[in-house]
Amino acid sequence: MSPRRFWAVAASLLLCACASRAPVGDGRPVSSTRMSPVASEPARRCANCPTPDPDYAPTVDEVPADVASTPDAVPREEPRSKYGNPPSYEALGERYEVMTEVPRLFRETGKASWYGKKFHGRRTANGEKYNMFAMTAAHKTLPLPTYARVTNVGNGRSVVVKINDRGPFHPGRIVDLSYAAAAKIDLLHHGSTDVVLEVLSPDQGSEAIDSARERPRYLEVGRFDDPIEAIALQERLAKLGLGKAELKQRPNAAGDGDEQVLRLGPFKDFARLEQARARLQTQKIMANPVAE
Repeated sequence: MSPRRFWAVAASLLLCACASRAPVGDGRPVSSTRMSPVASEPARRCANCPTPDPDYAPTVDEVPADVASTPDAVPREEPRSKYGNPPSYEALGERYEVMTEVPRLFRETGKASWYGKKFHGRRTANGEKYNMFAMTAAHKTLPLPTYARVTNVGNGRSVVVKINDRGPFHPGRIVDLSYAAAAKIDLLHHGSTDVVLEVLSPDQGSEAIDSARERPRYLEVGRFDDPIEAIALQERLAKLGLGKAELKQRPNAAGDGDEQVLRLGPFKDFARLEQARARLQTQKIMANPVAE
């Protein structure tokens, strides 16, 4: 092989390797030998340590101030991607069968990770450009696009995302979240965490709750040590006309006292719960769906 041909082939292989999707952040410390000179600068340069690699983590200056308040994706009817739904595909030596039909109330448990700057602006498997500050995610086999709620088991926070990409191709992980979605459920600093993924559709209605006892029926709006703060938010919710907000006193997580838990509901069906959640988001009020 001539030297010119050799270097042409080498460049082609390198380009293919860089274009492949890969999961981000496994929660393990990053050794100093893997850190670039930029990554070894002060922590303020990194918006989410312990993943200081600038290929993945945006800098603090690049992240919107209210990224954790980004509104959820809203499930809607969309045609399936012509390019993102082959019968099967291969990634990292494994073959995956793409689902043609999704069972109603589809639910999956496993690990979630996130991916960020390295793929920002690149084309997703769905054909759309990846935006790490939008509410999107990647899944190995669900049809593209699919809407789903992802709930952090450790803290109960949840987010609704549009699945428009493929991955993560790491054992045990079921979903790769965008940077914004990971921020919303407090995943950035952990690399990966246990989650519950539930597929959503615009027409679920009351079936999403009534036929599944474990589905959320309330929106938890906040937990407070100071009753005065809780009552002030309760009065604000009343002015929004979202129904009665109830205040309950519960033992706090530390076990050394009580806290005030403010929640809205119960909602008659899933659609109404989502409508209330979306309206709260427009007021910069974050709410987490919870079961009875």
